[in-house]
Amino acid sequence: MATMPTVSQLLLLFIAALSAELCWAAELSGITGNITASPASMLLMAETTSLDVVIVTNGTSCCRYALTDRPYQQMKAIGACNVTERTLSLNGLDPNPLTINSVYVRCAAWPADVMVLHYRSLPSVHNFSFPR
Repeated sequence: MATMPTVSQLLLLFIAALSAELCWAAELSGITGNITASPASMLLMAETTSLDVVIVTNGTSCCRYALTDRPYQQMKAIGACNVTERTLSLNGLDPNPLTINSVYVRCAAWPADVMVLHYRSLPSVHNFSFPR
């Protein structure tokens, strides 16, 4: 007969998985030489479907984004041009914790640079079934 894990064991597994995710997010921190983002790649609260990301550049430039890797001309504009800071409002993010939402950012001043951001929602505690 299989034994059910204890709450303590489940909690330790969750913490280990969360630590691994945070290390993964730190490696993909959303930083290129000329473009940074805040928040950078990260885990989001459960069921998150939208997020505002501040894109900062080392100099003034027009920046664009896409949800798949595309050339600059095929991406959507992010805010005003000729500024160093702009806000990207991401809507329609997939809240499924098994899905990674990727965002690609390019700026006209540095067409070879692409910043790739990855966002994933944490699982909802309502979806867990704990032993009774």
